[in-house]
Amino acid sequence: MLAVRAFRACNTQWRVGMAGATGLDGAACAGLLERLLPKWQRELKKRKLANEDDALMQYTVADALEDLHVLECATLEAWGERRETERGEQA
Repeated sequence: MLAVRAFRACNTQWRVGMAGATGLDGAACAGLLERLLPKWQRELKKRKLANEDDALMQYTVADALEDLHVLECATLEAWGERRETERGEQA
């Protein structure tokens, strides 16, 4: 849940080169998550979707960055596969 929010929040932080996206800017994402994660956790607590002992309340920026990396890799792989498919269709 928070991993998806982190990915969506960092969606504007892609590094792009001549061949397209190369990955997320980790430093920018870390700074953004340091600001947003406590807010998201307060919202969860306020909406009674989490309490002090829940894993969501123990979720850290480091946890978010690890999850973000998994989503980043999967996205880059999917984009690469799509490019290959499109190249095959053009040939």
